[in-house]
Amino acid sequence: MPFNKNAILIYILIFSITACFDKPDEFVSPSWDTEINIPLTAKEFKLLELVEKDSSLLKSSQDPSTLGLIYFGDTQAVSTIRITNELKINAIETEFSQTIGPLKINTPIPAASEIRVEDWTTEVTSGSYQVFPEQEGDVDIEVIGIETVESLFADEGILNVTVYNNLPVEIELRGMHIQNSIDQSLIADLPASNPIDWISIQPLSFETVEFNIDGKVVTNSLQYIGTIWSQGSNGDSVQIPIEAGTTVLALFDQLVIGAATASLPVQNFQFSKSVVLDDSTKIEEALINEGKAELIANNNMDVNLRAIINFDNLLDDNGKQYNLEVPLLRNEKNKIIELPSLTDWVIKTSTPGIPTSEVSYTVDVLTDSTGEISTISKEDSVNFDLKFDELVFETFNGILKPTRIDIKESGFNLDYGSFNEQFEYSDINFKDAIFLLNFNTSADLNVLYDGTLSATNGIEYRSQNVSGIYIPSEQPNQVEISDLINSFSQELPDSFSMTGQAILNPKYEYGSFTRGDSIFGEIDFQIPLNVGIAEGSFKDTLEVDLGDVSQDEIDKLNYGEVTFTVKNTVPVILSFTADVLDSNYHEILKIPTLYNQIENIQIPAPVMSDIGEVLTVGEVIQTIELQGDDIKKILENPYIKIEVLFNTANVEQGPVKFKTSNKISFDVRAKAEYRVDFD
Repeated sequence: MPFNKNAILIYILIFSITACFDKPDEFVSPSWDTEINIPLTAKEFKLLELVEKDSSLLKSSQDPSTLGLIYFGDTQAVSTIRITNELKINAIETEFSQTIGPLKINTPIPAASEIRVEDWTTEVTSGSYQVFPEQEGDVDIEVIGIETVESLFADEGILNVTVYNNLPVEIELRGMHIQNSIDQSLIADLPASNPIDWISIQPLSFETVEFNIDGKVVTNSLQYIGTIWSQGSNGDSVQIPIEAGTTVLALFDQLVIGAATASLPVQNFQFSKSVVLDDSTKIEEALINEGKAELIANNNMDVNLRAIINFDNLLDDNGKQYNLEVPLLRNEKNKIIELPSLTDWVIKTSTPGIPTSEVSYTVDVLTDSTGEISTISKEDSVNFDLKFDELVFETFNGILKPTRIDIKESGFNLDYGSFNEQFEYSDINFKDAIFLLNFNTSADLNVLYDGTLSATNGIEYRSQNVSGIYIPSEQPNQVEISDLINSFSQELPDSFSMTGQAILNPKYEYGSFTRGDSIFGEIDFQIPLNVGIAEGSFKDTLEVDLGDVSQDEIDKLNYGEVTFTVKNTVPVILSFTADVLDSNYHEILKIPTLYNQIENIQIPAPVMSDIGEVLTVGEVIQTIELQGDDIKKILENPYIKIEVLFNTANVEQGPVKFKTSNKISFDVRAKAEYRVDFD
């Protein structure tokens, strides 16, 4: 050991000197200051090693333009957002009715009514050969009306009264009045007061008089009232037929029947309707997952009927066009037909390639012909109330209207490793910090996300809006988060969450989806160490290694110096202080000491190129004086804690780039002196 060699040399020297000189009266043991040099510790802080140490989060850029730039980076999966009940059509209800319209009746067989010659003459006898004198007489006979009804109301119609003259002389009809027998209500009238309205009929000939009967009630029993005149045979004898007289035939034509009381034949009317499911969503084909329907039918007619409803584009769970037959008694109301489950039913456009927003259907109504007398009107109707509960689709092809869904909060935590523990700052300004949103959807339609990105470090809470994120996209959506990160004043945020709303099919385009489709993906975050920092600090603890220096040697020390040699390639000006720690990490001595009259040790920044490469290393060699027992404190304790302080040039405007090639190296050596006394 150096100590033993020195001691031997000292003893030899003492012996030689005492041999050459006389012994003084009183011997005084001489003392000398002896120096020892001790390498205390050395450490190199490579940012590359820091990256490798915390490789789960700290990474280095492989991009040639930023090669080696250190950044916090990670990929976090976001909670899968299932497209389930959001893809639906709200409950709808529609009422539709249809009047029966003009009625049909059983076609009556025309029947003739006879006016015998004796009914209006006084001197003429059927079957005789005689002179037919001038005659005039009134007639009032029953005429068969529409025998297949009790009565009807004619919205429109023609009554043709045909009169056949079965006499050998000309006759003249002077007035004609047709009325219902039951109440004498007028049907048709030919006034007797106006000669121009009189009708002349040649022998053995007929004439027809046409009457408009619009708006008239006609029964099955009519009365013919009128006057017949004849000039006679002008004194000549003529043969009077055995069945001499006049035949009256009432024939109804072009009837539009507004109401009738009768034993009616089958009335059949058909109409088509549609229910609009949604004013914007258009369906090519959609499979229903959940839903039900209800039909309420009302028969507002005095006749039994059947309503057959054929849905054009609603298919049942067997893939067949759905049809429904609803029997209704006369005047039956509120008949309920339930479809308790529409699961696996399909709504499908009737015209492929042209999506529809409607369910269309055709209704056939057939009244029963039972032979019973009924009274119905063209205004009588059937009425339906069709209700669809909320329809949730299992699959959908078509054009879905932009639909908003809520995004539940999805969060993730970041582990900065030892960075937050070893690094402190009063102000920090990151640049180019981003989130890359790699979102996708299994649905064949676009999604637009608008929401909020929130962050916290457990002490502070900040948020920023995130909008206009289209999913999917050819490239990840980039969200600049530098301002969000820089708004934290104490520690970097380590907990993030996203919430908000998404709009399905924001561009209103044709697409498809299934109920199991989802929005999924991950967030890549990149926070490069391209920062401006004010009052930043980095702390670490170094172990002291004294080698073979013994405690006895340390006990004799009374003066020392510690020399710090620091080389810096980190692109900032550094300063540092140190603390001597005992085995329990308690601070024993602060370096520099007060009597050194400096607060810290300054380390210049390296000279950097424009692209961030080191041209000249920043270096300092600083010697610190340790007096009295202070030298012992540094040698007797196992640890030295260093705190590196730094500021980047211009926090707000001048961020600097930290790369894996950057490093700080410390070499710490102690020079100590002690005195050897010879007693």
